[in-house]
Amino acid sequence: MKKLSILLLSLSALLTFGCNDTGHNGDEAITMSPEMGKTYNAGQPVEVKVHYGNIKPDSIVYLLDSVKCGSAKDSSALTLKTDSMKMGSRVIIAKVYQGGKSIDVATNFVLFAAKAPEELKFVVEKVFPHDTASYQGDKFQLTANSTAATYTWSPATGLSDPHVRNPVVTVGALGKDVIYRVTASTPEGCIGEDFVRIKVYEGSEIYVPTGFTPNHDGKNDRFTPIAVGIREINYFKVFNRWGQIVFSGTTFNEGWDGKLSGVEQPADVYVWMVQGVTSDNRVITKKGTVVLIR
Repeated sequence: MKKLSILLLSLSALLTFGCNDTGHNGDEAITMSPEMGKTYNAGQPVEVKVHYGNIKPDSIVYLLDSVKCGSAKDSSALTLKTDSMKMGSRVIIAKVYQGGKSIDVATNFVLFAAKAPEELKFVVEKVFPHDTASYQGDKFQLTANSTAATYTWSPATGLSDPHVRNPVVTVGALGKDVIYRVTASTPEGCIGEDFVRIKVYEGSEIYVPTGFTPNHDGKNDRFTPIAVGIREINYFKVFNRWGQIVFSGTTFNEGWDGKLSGVEQPADVYVWMVQGVTSDNRVITKKGTVVLIR
């Protein structure tokens, strides 16, 4: 993650008005504040002020990197906004005018990178759908769950727009199996990323695994049919060897966790039935067996 910016102002200039410069007798020291080495967080306003003792200037013009950034008729401070300032050494000059003459007072500040506070860490929480399967030529929307300002998806092939939060993907544009990465960033420079894997099948179908291991390791913990090109699941049921229903559902990707009323079921062979409706309104009905492994 990129680091937020902190301003380190090195305010070091000290010039003098002599008789030839001001028309006054004697020398007067001119300084600028804040004091040398004072630090600021990015976004925090910085007040720059010229101090010139008994001298009464006609006006003051401020330049930031040779570009005018403000002016004053007296000792009023100039407030610099740091939200969009770039990192690196920057120079600010105050041109103090009196009686048609001017003296330049120069100082510099340097914008450094610093570690972002823990609470400002940024991530893409997830991409929906996170991992999915579909058929050649199908189209659906990918969505990055974040509040970032900019997005970049890669590879860009098969996406309607690789620089938006929710592009439409055309399945199969990159072959049988593709992983898209989304990188998102905030205006402060924090970066997060996530991935989505799309597996491509030949056409609309319901694929059902032959076994699963509900041991809470995050891998193959649920018995779930893979619905490709299916717009609706009419039912998905699992029965034990005595014909008792141990699971029934109609929700995509819910699946059976190997429990009945919160009680873990024994390792055994179970019977399943599933019915779904395809995108072109065909009804697919399938049944088979699955092995619960513990």
